[in-house]
Amino acid sequence: MDYYILNEDSRISTPLTFSDYTKDKANKDVVIYETITPKIKFIDYCKRKILFDTYHIFSDKVKEVIEVFDSDLYFYAVFLTSSDMKNQYVYWEIDPKTMKVIEIKGVKSVYDYKYSKKDLGDRAFFLIKFEKQEYILMRFDLAESIMKVYPLNMKFKKVSLI
Repeated sequence: MDYYILNEDSRISTPLTFSDYTKDKANKDVVIYETITPKIKFIDYCKRKILFDTYHIFSDKVKEVIEVFDSDLYFYAVFLTSSDMKNQYVYWEIDPKTMKVIEIKGVKSVYDYKYSKKDLGDRAFFLIKFEKQEYILMRFDLAESIMKVYPLNMKFKKVSLI
């Protein structure tokens, strides 16, 4: 089975940026106020890095697909509210404590690492920690199912297995 690393798609013009995203450690659910214009694209994946933490935010439709493949994951709600308070959208931040973590060292790039089929087992969803960065690694069938819901701002890059 093939595995892919999830990245944001840089070709999307004017994506939703979650620019006011801040994390309160006491309150897991977050409310963000954004100026929403007709040009804004409602994306299905966003990776936000704040200080030493990385947050992976998914749309509701992508979250539903992920939960089918890995029911052990936990998500926190991210409520996106328009500045004029007329519209509200729900996104989901994945809790990294519920993910299986793979730490990578000794390579130049996360794509150069040779992933072991034995270490991956039959899990479909992983968090990769490489230097001071985090990535999402997913099995082919999960990536394929996500692509069937026509996500915006997601691209996948295949990795090598041994």
